[in-house]
Amino acid sequence: LAEDKERRKFGGGFLEFYSERSRQWLTIVTEEVTWVDGRPVQLVNCYDITAKKRFSDMLEEKIEERTRELVLLRQEAESARRKAENASQAKALFLANMSHEMRTPMNAIIGMSTIYKSAETDEKKTYCVEKIEEASAHLLGVINDILDMSKIEAGKMEVSLAPFVFTEMVERVCSVLSF
Repeated sequence: LAEDKERRKFGGGFLEFYSERSRQWLTIVTEEVTWVDGRPVQLVNCYDITAKKRFSDMLEEKIEERTRELVLLRQEAESARRKAENASQAKALFLANMSHEMRTPMNAIIGMSTIYKSAETDEKKTYCVEKIEEASAHLLGVINDILDMSKIEAGKMEVSLAPFVFTEMVERVCSVLSF
């Protein structure tokens, strides 16, 4: 033991240390007892605890590894929660906008139908029918957009390119909103 790096004097108790010479973890346990002739005697026992220390070190490594994994899982769960909240907010905003988009052409259809009933000239009736057709087409587009959103959420949406004339689209929107 004199060659060991760690050497201590101690009373009753125990000491754990690593022996460089034997490359072992050792525990020394002392206990003071009274010998048969009445003298106090120190009993010293030395135990090899290398396997215990290695097992303990392995468990500590596994605990650290699992803790790192749990931290990553928690971060992923938090990220998923934030994404779900953002998606929920986006969906609520989309529905609020679609509600407005649906009411506007519906009000135009109802309003033009009422005007049509009281119109006296064919020109005014034709104007009302044209506006009803435009508002109906716009309303159908909004409904299709809502259905497309549910297809996107379900992963069933197929995207395709279709030509359109931008100015005609703007004129239709303005026409629906102008009455």
